[in-house]
Order: sequence, then structure tokens, then C-alpha cells
Amino acid sequence: MNGPRAARTARRPWRPRHVLTRPPAALVGAVYVILAAAVARPSWGIVLGFLGFPLVEYIVHRWGFHAASRWWPAAYDRIHGAHHRLPSDPGRRIVPLSHSLPVAGALWLALPGPVVAGLVLGYLIYEGAHGAAHHRGRLPRWLRGIRRHHMIHHLTDDVAFGVSTRWFDRVFGTMPGEPGSLR
Repeated sequence: MNGPRAARTARRPWRPRHVLTRPPAALVGAVYVILAAAVARPSWGIVLGFLGFPLVEYIVHRWGFHAASRWWPAAYDRIHGAHHRLPSDPGRRIVPLSHSLPVAGALWLALPGPVVAGLVLGYLIYEGAHGAAHHRGRLPRWLRGIRRHHMIHHLTDDVAFGVSTRWFDRVFGTMPGEPGSLR
């Protein structure tokens, strides 16, 4: 993107409201219902789901999306490959409801509601971090590291699978530039 619009976008700082205005209303409504049900009966399940989400994120991203490029290239291209080819396309930053709702429904049937609520909360933080990583304007200092880490992933495709956190890149040896890393 060139011209005056690009210059305005480059100067525009990232704000949390960007995360809240982008997801479709149906997703926000579904999250509200799940969280309201969980809050009505607070439990350690919410904490467990929330703390477990970074591992789920890593597994799905590395062994779901990227492994699919080898055994089901057409699905990979539709689900995740297009995002790697067009990382600045706003329409490819958030997982479409056609993909996330069936997964959420399956989780809702398989796991206790509070655990699902914690996973959904982690998912929203992931989507916010991912959206911020692709935002072209200024970011707060704590989000700049997330953006740098994620852009390394877009350039190399075989390291830096964590988006909202780097914990499991360290655990599984996919942290760029560290001894024992794949790169």
C-alpha cells in the first residue's frame, strides 16, 4: 500500500479497541454466553482452560495448520496458507467463524463449560495478539516483541509457532536463534 493512506496507517497507534471492533458480532455474542455461563459457576476450570490455551494454540498452529500443508495442501491453503501469502490482508487475520464455531462446539461437548470458557478467553487474547502483530502502526513495547516473533514465523515458516506467547517455542525447540532450535 502506497500513498497518503499508507502514511496515515503507519502513524496510527494500535489500540485495544481494534480487537473489539473487528470480530463478527456472532463471535462476540457466543463468547459472552460462554463466559456468562462460566462466571455463574466460577471454578478452576476457567483458569485451567486459560492457562492451557497457549499449548492448544501451539499444537494447532504447528501440527494442525503447518503439517496440513504436507498431507492436505488444498485445506492448508484455504485455512492458513492464504494468510501466509497475504499477511497484511485484514480479512485473513482472524479465524473465520466457519472454522472456529465447529471447533468451539466440539470442545463444548467434550469438555466442562468452565474449561471451554477459559479456552475461549485465551483464544480472544490470541486473536488480539495476532491482530496487533499484523498492525502496521505503532505498538506498545510489550506487543512489539510479539510482532517481531510472529513476523519471523511468516518469513521462515518452520519456527516461532507461538503467537500469544513464546513459551512452547522454547519447550519444543522452535524458538528462533536459541541453541537447539530448528533454525
